[in-house]
Amino acid sequence: MKKILIILLAVLTTSMTMLAQDQYLDKDMNVNIGMIQWAERNSEGQITGYKGFNLGMGLSVTKYFDPLEVGKATPFWHWGTVMLLVPYIGVGIHYQVNEVFYLELLTFYLVPTLQIGLTF
Repeated sequence: MKKILIILLAVLTTSMTMLAQDQYLDKDMNVNIGMIQWAERNSEGQITGYKGFNLGMGLSVTKYFDPLEVGKATPFWHWGTVMLLVPYIGVGIHYQVNEVFYLELLTFYLVPTLQIGLTF
């Protein structure tokens, strides 16, 4: 399992420069193993955050410090609930590989987590 993850990360890392186009993302939803979220936009139409639901049967909110761009690492903070009652908060870095794939390194409480997701 470790080898598959390492190979997948190596392929994504080497394709980042080829696929990145330095443009603002225009998708409305992101999905990963733990959650489904819908985009929040600023007055210029750029994605500044996401709101949605997580598999812990709770709510999730992500707020970016800068609007999301393809090919750029963007820091963020996030908060939410598990089982609608237990709150959590964390920080992280979002890297939009291309219009479809993204990588996130974040903390859930104090536990570092790597997520790979899709945008639609």
